[in-house]
Amino acid sequence: MLALAAASDAHAQLISPGSLTQAHAGLEGVRNCTSCHQLGQRGIEPQKCLDCHTPIRDRIARRQGFHARVSRQCGSCHKDHAGRRFNPIRFEGGRFDHSQTGFRLVGQHFEAECRDCHQPARITDAAVRRFIARGDGLVPTYLGLPRECGTCHRDDNPHGNSFAGQSCGECHNPSGWGDASGFNHAATGFPLTGPHARLDCESCHGTSGRFEGLSQACQSCHRPDSPHGNQFAGRDCDACHTVQSSWGSVPNFNHQRTDFPLVGRHVQVACGGCHPGSGGNRQFEGVPHGTCETCHEDPHDDAFGNDCATCHTPAGWEQMAASFDEERFDHEAHTGFALIGAHADLDCQSCHRRPARNDELIRIAFTGSPGGDSFPAVAHETCLSCHRDYHEGEFENNEGGAVCNNCHTQNEWTPTTFDVARHAADTDFPLTGAHLAVPCTACHVRPGHTKPLFDLDDACQECHADENPHGTEFADDDGVTACAECHNTTEWDLAQFDHDQTGFPLTGRHQTLACESCHTRETRPDGRVVRRFTGLDEACASCHAEDNPHRDQFEGRACNECHDTQAFTIAQFDHDRTRFPLDGAHERVPCGSCHRPERAPDGASFIRFLPLGTACADCHAGR
Repeated sequence: MLALAAASDAHAQLISPGSLTQAHAGLEGVRNCTSCHQLGQRGIEPQKCLDCHTPIRDRIARRQGFHARVSRQCGSCHKDHAGRRFNPIRFEGGRFDHSQTGFRLVGQHFEAECRDCHQPARITDAAVRRFIARGDGLVPTYLGLPRECGTCHRDDNPHGNSFAGQSCGECHNPSGWGDASGFNHAATGFPLTGPHARLDCESCHGTSGRFEGLSQACQSCHRPDSPHGNQFAGRDCDACHTVQSSWGSVPNFNHQRTDFPLVGRHVQVACGGCHPGSGGNRQFEGVPHGTCETCHEDPHDDAFGNDCATCHTPAGWEQMAASFDEERFDHEAHTGFALIGAHADLDCQSCHRRPARNDELIRIAFTGSPGGDSFPAVAHETCLSCHRDYHEGEFENNEGGAVCNNCHTQNEWTPTTFDVARHAADTDFPLTGAHLAVPCTACHVRPGHTKPLFDLDDACQECHADENPHGTEFADDDGVTACAECHNTTEWDLAQFDHDQTGFPLTGRHQTLACESCHTRETRPDGRVVRRFTGLDEACASCHAEDNPHRDQFEGRACNECHDTQAFTIAQFDHDRTRFPLDGAHERVPCGSCHRPERAPDGASFIRFLPLGTACADCHAGR
């Protein structure tokens, strides 16, 4: 036996060009030649390499990485039979085009050495670690490195856990950590505008780099700049000031929100005319303003009391109001019409002037004999006694007729009192989902109409016809598309759509596909580009014709006779279903021993399955 073994080893050395590398040492010997070589052919068989080097095989199948883009002849780059210490992975890093791996080197990555990134400790791909660990360890490989920045730069992270779960690339780029031009500060809820946009990050975030948990209140940075002392404690600066303007202007301040709205000549008075002091000593709160005499001297020596408004208005001293004390005149008691809301702010002459107002908005009608009255009586039975019907009779058939206060108040016409709750209770179209955020005018003001319409069709396509991506694909016999059968008002996406109801349940790999993979866009005869959902061919070939590796060997037979939706590979194919059941030694023969690659007339390579001869001589001739 020893003599026979020695003779076999000697024979192997006679026909072998040299010893194998350390990684392939287990394949040394003449009996193992066919592990890499095909009998009767020169060189090595690439598929045999991939049968062992499964991580590379799987990446090629997924069309990922460098090997998916280069020649399938492994021996053109990787050599062997040069001794145990020979390294079969050799290339010049400085000349290697890294973009062929699918990860283009730019910025500072372009200057890095290969092993700066490709280190064994950084390999995360479990399949690569299991495979390489069976050989000489992880040192030689360049596979299995993830793309996440933190893989290499975890120790460079100056933020701690502030941005855990976020990618570095959301702010930084390979040009350098100092370049954070990709960061959108508006996404933080605090957009930088005005002078803020010109500040360095350190101005607010300090040199220690704190980014989360900062107060957005103005006084958190500008407390020393406040000239008001404690007058406005509890209120934020942006109630009056903006970042676009200087501190001396107050574009956000509205004096009408105070208990002393500015009207008439008061609008033209400078702030300092009523608010004494200057700078930080200027008084804004607590300024007396109970009566006109607080600021204005009484030129009448109290002859008419201390209520100047009995005769005068802020429009000017020369602009006279009613020549009587309005406080003594109870408008409701004397006329039956209480002055409330916007009516309370009207000048008497707004309704009682001569000639009576008559325009597109207001139509005043006097009652009785108004000839000698300073303030003739006005008809006021209903709102429409003075106000023309803005809706042009659209609500005349409502119960009680066109009653304005069903929706409006005397304070102002808008907003109306017809809110979301009333829309649900008083109409057949309750507002839900995104409709809750839609302004009334989006539905009730239509092209070609200057005024809102309220008698509307509540079908989805009434408003969304131009947004319908399906054309008439789901329309009924009346041309109406029932959008609500698939969509709802919360979102248009079909994240929970049950594909089983279509008759084509999604299984295996089909479950991971985006809808657009099968439901592609097409241009209809009318020029509309729509996404097709109905009438699709369910046969495998309708989508996978270009993926068919069998040429025409199985024409007329369905793919699912051999394959399923989990994967195209056939791990447990039952050869007994063929006319050549496998038994005896045939059970251990690799598929590739009988089903070999062939070259089609067009140069493409494929595996021959049909037809094959089943006679022994078809495979074993000459043996």
